[in-house]
Amino acid sequence: SSLDYGTALWQATVNDGNDPSTIRFYNYDWNYDHNGVPVLNKVTPVTWLDSANGMRPSNTDWFEAAGRTGLQQNHQITISGGSEKLRSLFSANYYNNQGTQIYTFFKRLALRFNNEYTMLNNRLKIGENLTITHLRMREANYNYDALVMPPNIPVRTETGMWGGVAMNLGMDDFWNPVLSLTVNKDNIPQFAKILGNIYAELKILDNLTFKSQYGIDYSNWNERNIDATWKSAGGKSDVISGVSNIQWTDVGQTLSNTLTYNLSKGEHNLDVLGGIETFKFRT
Repeated sequence: SSLDYGTALWQATVNDGNDPSTIRFYNYDWNYDHNGVPVLNKVTPVTWLDSANGMRPSNTDWFEAAGRTGLQQNHQITISGGSEKLRSLFSANYYNNQGTQIYTFFKRLALRFNNEYTMLNNRLKIGENLTITHLRMREANYNYDALVMPPNIPVRTETGMWGGVAMNLGMDDFWNPVLSLTVNKDNIPQFAKILGNIYAELKILDNLTFKSQYGIDYSNWNERNIDATWKSAGGKSDVISGVSNIQWTDVGQTLSNTLTYNLSKGEHNLDVLGGIETFKFRT
């Protein structure tokens, strides 16, 4: 609590042999006992923590203010079917992990499509496999700021201004974790990935098979960061706004053609595989 914090500051100061009156954001009623040991009678926060008289002392639980209960959701649906000549599968997955700090999360949507067609008396197979994934995430870790931020500082003042350490009263340089989490809440990186292939497999002879396959691996990352302006009652501020954007794309393409020969004679089996593959990558 705020009073416990003030008491701890007083105790640390007198233990070092210093005068507690140097702590300007608390008033202390104390004296020495008959053994010369410092005794604290009462701790009283000052009325105002800023020079503008707009920020009153508070009793903030910073872990409570910056945190929340994490919630995880995972939803999956799969549909499959087919006939003598067709097999199909569709699946969708939605995953949402709400972080234990405000405005943090990890969200994923994944779609999968698989189809295979058989024709020419089962001698020809044509198919495709496709997976599409989209991610959105807001990652942050302000546990240390919540741990060290003094509890006598409010999240916001009575007028709605951000609370901040009273620099004018000599407080150390700490950061309001709720401010940091809030002003950056819209800086959400996004990642998209498409992974798929199409193929055709022809049984030329009973023991000779030709297969041709084309595959693609596409990845895209987009991250926009907005540096918003803000001002805290304690004296800290960021008056220069800005925006930056990071984006990259990778595309990998693979084309392969193979011939497979299978020969069985009694207890003996012979498998021969030959082919060619080309790969192209662009970033």
